[in-house]
Amino acid sequence: MSRSNLIFTGARGSGKSYAARALARRRECYVYVDPTSTVSSMTYTDTDPRKIAGVVEKYNTFDACLWVGHLQGPEFEEALRPIIAAAERKKKWVTIIIDEVGVITPGRAQLDSLERSARMGRHSKVSYWFISQRSVDVSQNLRAQCERQFCFRTGSARDVEQIKRDYGKEAAESLSRLPPHHYLIIDTQTRETSLRAPIKAPGMA
Repeated sequence: MSRSNLIFTGARGSGKSYAARALARRRECYVYVDPTSTVSSMTYTDTDPRKIAGVVEKYNTFDACLWVGHLQGPEFEEALRPIIAAAERKKKWVTIIIDEVGVITPGRAQLDSLERSARMGRHSKVSYWFISQRSVDVSQNLRAQCERQFCFRTGSARDVEQIKRDYGKEAAESLSRLPPHHYLIIDTQTRETSLRAPIKAPGMA
């Protein structure tokens, strides 16, 4: 999983962001992009992407958080560039986690740029994890670059229908019956599904 692009989808409060952060703690190197500017549990946290890029360049192991609540659209895309460039120069697997990707990258151009980065990431040892409240808010091209989709509870009939269309009736029915904070993992290549219990990470803020 450390080298896979992943996507986490589900309603607000369903547990998707918590799960992504809990899984990220198993990685040696990761940057969490926080649009709420509230996550403070990382070793390095800043609003300046150049400082976060410096952390990526300097340390062999790290966990860092970039607050981007002050950025939108093209500004966000520009802010991500030095971090991606530093991760590519690192030549060691770095995971970049982008929360609320559909909100902070409004518009097709920004999503297409991320899709290209995700597609080429494996060549530069960068994996991307995308988090979105709505599966349908993430472009099909971007979803196609993710090896697994972690589906949490959703109140959106459109999201359930999209899962049914892409992965079959059984996956959609499983998603509709999810208990709180449980999730469905879908292998986007084989279409196999697996129901999982909540991820536990004691002490995580």
